[in-house]
Amino acid sequence: MKPVVFTNLATELWPELHHRRLVYSSPVMRGDDDGDLFVRHSGVGASGENPCVTWVTGLPNTSYKPESAVENLKVRIYETVILPVVVYDCETWTLTLREENRLRVFENKVLRKIFGAKRDEVTGEWRKLHNTELHVLYSSPDIIRNIKSRRLRWAGHVAGMGESRNAYRVLVGRPKGKRPLGRPKRRWEDNIKMDLREVGYDDRDWIDLAQDRDLWRAYVWAAMNLRVP
Repeated sequence: MKPVVFTNLATELWPELHHRRLVYSSPVMRGDDDGDLFVRHSGVGASGENPCVTWVTGLPNTSYKPESAVENLKVRIYETVILPVVVYDCETWTLTLREENRLRVFENKVLRKIFGAKRDEVTGEWRKLHNTELHVLYSSPDIIRNIKSRRLRWAGHVAGMGESRNAYRVLVGRPKGKRPLGRPKRRWEDNIKMDLREVGYDDRDWIDLAQDRDLWRAYVWAAMNLRVP
């Protein structure tokens, strides 16, 4: 199987860096005294040439740490390559608490691969990072915060469309007939109300609230940056 080739990946991640090509195939990264990041890939290129050796230059020498630079690069790859694929079309998802927990478990596994293990100060043994330690190291909003903010942003967009749009008619319409017996399944609108309740809005008529774009944008920002223990 040929390795995946990312063209100008580091240039997209860090505009001040110079990068020609990155072949994702078991990379080995290290730093040197000049503040450059050396990336060597054990796999062959897409056309069968020799292993790709890449220099990423332009890193500052003052506070440069090879380990943190590699971790930052891995985090940026996760946020720009992996995360968008996982949360694709999440604006229309209806998530239960069990599904949210499974998404958190997935992200924590990825972050543990990125940040590695930690040596215990008492026993001296290596152990996995706890969830609270991962949240401290990964300062960006977690995957659930991303999903909820995107869902609220899409809900505000649909609420402002008006009755002439099909998406708005589906939102406010009510199907005819009887529902089956048993507890009703969680609806997409139920998720919207729960997301708003988390950021302090407990009124049922959220569609009228979405007409105020600035206020709704503030709720979307609050849902993205809310820290839940």
